Amino acid sequence: MTLPPVASERAESASRLLNLTLGLHRIQSATPERSDSKPRLGDPAFDGVQVQRQATWLRLISITETFCADRLLDAAEAEVAPDGSPIRGLVWDKASTAAISSWPAMKDAYNSWYGIKPNWAKVETLIEVRNAIAHGLGELTRFQRRKRSSLVTKFNHAGVHLSGNRVVISENNLSDVRDGCSELIVLLDAEVAIRTARP
Repeated sequence: MTLPPVASERAESASRLLNLTLGLHRIQSATPERSDSKPRLGDPAFDGVQVQRQATWLRLISITETFCADRLLDAAEAEVAPDGSPIRGLVWDKASTAAISSWPAMKDAYNSWYGIKPNWAKVETLIEVRNAIAHGLGELTRFQRRKRSSLVTKFNHAGVHLSGNRVVISENNLSDVRDGCSELIVLLDAEVAIRTARP
């Protein structure tokens, strides 16, 4: 029986950051001083609870994205050794930048460089929610509205609800995000270790 690879320091650090982020969110959400009241000035529809949950969601996805990019590039850079040649350095700069330019590009790089093909579906849904938060201030973006029916199905499957075009995040959703991100980190870390192990 082959034992699974030991988690890398980077994976352990990313997993710890996920847990710390969710823990801090829970502490801040439970603080009695937190105000759920509407602001005196500005948008009367402002929902401080949702804004806090959105910020936590963004942070969880950012931690995961950074891990996925760094783990991929660290492994590949060790093989390419771009510092050994100006030509390799130029090729590496272009390839590495393209490989992490977006989630789909990173997914393709993991597959084409190492044959790593995890099921990205869960994380892709989490990223769609992140995009609504980051680019639509908590509402579906114009682009997302064009594919609304497929997104509603994905969001419902992930337990995330829409109120009109507004994303409504629950505390349970945040635990699911942390769990989904953690699963991807552990899986990719182990797969990269196996694919790059020296005999």
